[in-house]
Amino acid sequence: EKGFVQFVLEAPTVALPGDRFVIRTFSPLMTIGGGRVLDPTAPRHKRFDGEVLQGLGRLEGGLDEVVEQLLVKSRFAPRSVAELGLSLGGRNEEAGAVVAGLVAAGKALAIPFEKEDRYLHAGVAADLTERLSGLVRAYFEKFPHKLSMPLGDLRSQFLTLSEAAVFRKLLEERAAQGALEVQGTEVRLPDRGVKLTAREADLSRRIEEAYLKAGYDSPLEEDLRRTLGAEAALFDKVLRSLCDQKKLVRLNPKVTYHAETLAGMRALVQDHCKRKGSIAIAELRDAIKLSRKYAQAVLEHFDRAGLTRRVEDRHVLHSRAEKS
Repeated sequence: EKGFVQFVLEAPTVALPGDRFVIRTFSPLMTIGGGRVLDPTAPRHKRFDGEVLQGLGRLEGGLDEVVEQLLVKSRFAPRSVAELGLSLGGRNEEAGAVVAGLVAAGKALAIPFEKEDRYLHAGVAADLTERLSGLVRAYFEKFPHKLSMPLGDLRSQFLTLSEAAVFRKLLEERAAQGALEVQGTEVRLPDRGVKLTAREADLSRRIEEAYLKAGYDSPLEEDLRRTLGAEAALFDKVLRSLCDQKKLVRLNPKVTYHAETLAGMRALVQDHCKRKGSIAIAELRDAIKLSRKYAQAVLEHFDRAGLTRRVEDRHVLHSRAEKS
């Protein structure tokens, strides 16, 4: 009679896949049977589990099937060729050839690591990819007023499942497929629009109109909130949404501009620097006829954005901005 058996030993022992074994009773001394080790580090299996039986069947097959099952068993932890070779009793060269074949056949995915590539089973990679997309969808279900998800938040949640290298690879693939968009430190779903309630949409329109109408003389956020008679939490939520949509740009906690107004100041600063070589805070202050606080916030923003850079008390165009 032939079948799969899992042994529970009284003490640890050493075995490799393919090792032969014989089982005997102590008294009377009798040979019960024998066989070949398929998986020396298997977790406790459930009887008659179809997935388990299928996996054990692969381990009983050829080397291709054995390596594929080792990747399936590893789940979300990618394995190197050396690790797979060790599981095969040191057959690293053969393991490498099999893995290359699995990758070529679309049954395994190579994950670039610092020292060497590691590999996930294609089915496992598909599962992780769906979980990655699920994390993004869950974020937008929780924050419907947001247009993008912080990349750091997505990464930290994914790292509870697998490793950073896997995250980078799968995110890169989803972006290449057009399923996700990565913009700097933000992740977006293509064609996603912000979802606001009727009340939030009305407040959003009024806030945007107020900043656009104000021009250079941008109102302080708290002053505008009081003028519009909006609740603090609601106002902050809608304002952040407008910033996420790039309709408003928050230069610092006290200075916010409409994107169109800021674009006008960008052109003003760029033109001034091309004509005179640089611009000082006082010169921009006089040009927009506002306080030094606003002019300083604008120039510091353009420094961070790469349009200008500070040289002593003046700001000059960044080398790449001079060409535009």
